[in-house]
Amino acid sequence: MVVLKFMRFVLIIFAFLAAFFPIYINVSVFAEEISPIEKGIFDLEYMRLKLSAIENDMRFFLNRKHFDKPEWKERAQQAINDLNNLGDKLTKLDLQKELNPLKDEFKALIESLKKAYENIHEKSDEKVKEDFGVFQKAVEAYFENFGDVSKKYLKIPELPEGFDVFNEEVKYLKNDADRESFNRALDSAKEGRYTKANIILRCLLDGYIDSYFEASILLRISNYYRNMIDVVHTEYSTEILDDFLKKKQYSPILSRFFEAWRTRYQFSYHGASNWSEIPNQEYIEKRWHVIRIIEEYLEKNPEDKWAKYQIIELIGLPIIQRGGRFGNSNINHAVGLRRYLNE
Repeated sequence: MVVLKFMRFVLIIFAFLAAFFPIYINVSVFAEEISPIEKGIFDLEYMRLKLSAIENDMRFFLNRKHFDKPEWKERAQQAINDLNNLGDKLTKLDLQKELNPLKDEFKALIESLKKAYENIHEKSDEKVKEDFGVFQKAVEAYFENFGDVSKKYLKIPELPEGFDVFNEEVKYLKNDADRESFNRALDSAKEGRYTKANIILRCLLDGYIDSYFEASILLRISNYYRNMIDVVHTEYSTEILDDFLKKKQYSPILSRFFEAWRTRYQFSYHGASNWSEIPNQEYIEKRWHVIRIIEEYLEKNPEDKWAKYQIIELIGLPIIQRGGRFGNSNINHAVGLRRYLNE
């Protein structure tokens, strides 16, 4: 009974975190280039994602508290070490003076989570509840102020009425003949003829290497290989995405491309269950690699509203979490990707 009460409390805390971790955004008609203070906000969001990943990793061990205390104790110490490293990175973070109060509050957030983890295997349920209550208050304080700062300084470009990502993609096709070939490939895939679709796309790809449309072709090729329901093809579909991200090439679907890569990588190498390994820290680093690609593109193309919007999409994308009814949340991301690809 004591264990069940403890677990109910822990789950309430995690539900609270999940509700507060999405980014606050403010749609605006201001310029699309990224200001120094906006970059600082992005840096704080990087820290927030890293903290969320540490908490997510600990969830597995919290759920096993009554099964294997020695292992749980060791993992709790590892989480504290990770929080210490995150605190060191935060200390070295050079932010604009307007963001320093948030920096101090985030430091308090780290410290309160560390306190909740310290010697938790020896604590009473009442003490655990007390420590997580302090953490909850720190979360509330941080995100209330983060929301106010974001609304003031984070300028999200207002997209044109009726904006459609697919139309943004295909505008980079060179001519009507290529557009017809691309549409034929999509139609073939809808009919389940993935081999034919990939043959068409492979022929089309030769004319779009190192272009803004290359990712659009590769995403479909990768997806159609995956749909062939073959282990070799599934791994190859992941390699296609991974190789492209290493090129540092901009694309109007780069945010979706990253999500596709993360989804496939998790399924191919780690799995979909709540007990699977989820290397969120690795995924966060790759996410920021993609954000830097977009930032470099924006330096030369500051008029591109959608490019900046993609950064906001990437930052707001939740980490892969455990606790779903049918497995980890990567399943939900896969469903969303299939909807975008009209499957």
